[in-house]
Amino acid sequence: MNYLAIIFAIYFLAGIVGLKLKRTSYGLVALGSTMTMVLLFLKMIPVAPTSWYFLLLSSLIWLFMSLFSLGYEPEDGVLASTFGFTTSMMFLILISQDAITFLAGWEGMTVASFISLYAHKKSSTSAYLFLGFGELSTLFILSGFSYAYSLTGSLLFSSWTHIPEWSVIYFLLAMGFTIKMAVFPFHIWLPEAHSKAPANMSAQLSAVMTLMGVYGLTMFSGVSLPSAWVGVILLILGGITAIWGAFYASVTDHVKRLPAYSTVENDGVLIALTGAFIITLNFSFVVIASFVLVSLLFFSFVHSVSKALLFSIAGKLEKSGGEALGGKFSLTRVGAIGGYVAAISLSGVPPFPGFVGEWMAIESMFQAFYFSNMVMKVVTVLVGALVALTAGVSMIAMSKFVVHGVGRSVRRKYEISDVGIIIGAAVIVLLGAIPQLLFYAFSPIVHGMTGVSSSKFIGGLLGIPDGTLIISGNGFGVLSPTMLFVFIVGIFFTLYIFMKGKFLRHAKITRAWSGGLHNDEYPTRAHSSILLSTQKWLYRTTSDFNFTDVVHCGYVSLGHLTFSFSDWFRRVLMPGKDRQYVLYILLTLFVLLIIVALSV
Repeated sequence: MNYLAIIFAIYFLAGIVGLKLKRTSYGLVALGSTMTMVLLFLKMIPVAPTSWYFLLLSSLIWLFMSLFSLGYEPEDGVLASTFGFTTSMMFLILISQDAITFLAGWEGMTVASFISLYAHKKSSTSAYLFLGFGELSTLFILSGFSYAYSLTGSLLFSSWTHIPEWSVIYFLLAMGFTIKMAVFPFHIWLPEAHSKAPANMSAQLSAVMTLMGVYGLTMFSGVSLPSAWVGVILLILGGITAIWGAFYASVTDHVKRLPAYSTVENDGVLIALTGAFIITLNFSFVVIASFVLVSLLFFSFVHSVSKALLFSIAGKLEKSGGEALGGKFSLTRVGAIGGYVAAISLSGVPPFPGFVGEWMAIESMFQAFYFSNMVMKVVTVLVGALVALTAGVSMIAMSKFVVHGVGRSVRRKYEISDVGIIIGAAVIVLLGAIPQLLFYAFSPIVHGMTGVSSSKFIGGLLGIPDGTLIISGNGFGVLSPTMLFVFIVGIFFTLYIFMKGKFLRHAKITRAWSGGLHNDEYPTRAHSSILLSTQKWLYRTTSDFNFTDVVHCGYVSLGHLTFSFSDWFRRVLMPGKDRQYVLYILLTLFVLLIIVALSV
């Protein structure tokens, strides 16, 4: 039985029935996602290890986002339909084994998401911006596929091994994938599109669609390894993208633009890790390369689940209190807990998995001191320093989301969408306690690409049972997230019991300082005023603390220049005079005659 075809049909059917049967459509997506995860664990779906892992991650997000969608704008038929079609196209990408199927899924994913954005209120400009960069992404991927086909005569990915020009092909593909991941300076579409899209589509775009880029980078580096220069470019672009996204997420006050810029940051880290993996494997540092790949796959999982959950909460905040942080929001108790879990994990605070992911990413970069090539060593360490700085700056953004968003919300009655939030939050908490579980899931990928099992990085120390430690290699860093989780939870409950003890009942209780939250002199913008004051060169900060994305301004200026040139061309070169057009023809003919004469 072809289970892949059945699951694809379920997702596609969800898109068809979504216009009329909205809840049924989301239910079909949940059914297809559940079937996928069960069949993957039963090993009844014949896919490669990379596809297996990314199908598992994507299906998990589709499951809890479809359940969340049952209580989020369930009356919007276009939204339900495009959610189903987008899911089916992403599924097609993950199971494809040839260029035609992959491109069909990639383009279908872009078009379905564009329709969802365009149909949403006041977002047509953002939709066309999304479509423009989406088509640019497709153009790069099509160019890479066409070049590979011209050299091999085959559209099957399995036939593209050992191509001498593979580095150029991979670079073209990587440009297409990273544009979808909002790499600098092509990132401007993501904050615009994700902030205007409905929350469940924002989660699709930010968590799963950008994940398709990670899948492409990982899968095609397994087809054949590109040269180190490709890795250096990805490493540098990733580092710049990460710090750029972190800085702008930290000063943004929009409830959904903040997590959108955070996605730019996280995707930058993933791109940098891909570059580091290519470099280390080219230099035959197999153990380090294996750990970098482990970091990439682990960080992908944590970012995707946490960001999908964060956008879910952001959508709830937006619906209840508007687009600006600091408003009068309302959340269920489950929603508030989900918001805290997602934001704290993305802040890199232990014992949540975001901390483990950031530690692994930084640990990966700083292994560059083993390189004999000084240029590679310096570049990798500098990017590692950027990633470390990114981890610190991102805490400003997530604390702002918590303090001026989740923390200001009042409680309301439980909703059906809370079921999806519970699943997402539970996965994050579980990974915080036992992140090593994930190592076994992606071990076949790591072993297949490097020959080293990811279980090599799990061990024991000082009598602690095996499996509680993450070791980045012999002589490298060691971290026990399991013991860290037990320690922090134990300390928390000990302090809680201590504070609730009978001997403190007679203590004087005063109202805690609120940090000025109820004082108009402490607006949301003040939360990041230090960055806006000290980094004016980056933000172009005005006297009233407004700021702009200078890259976005650059694109706007380029657009104005294009329109000005078009107007000049219309007025000067295309005035509507027949004699002038005849003169153009004669001049063109004269130039062509000269070229022919010189060539002869």
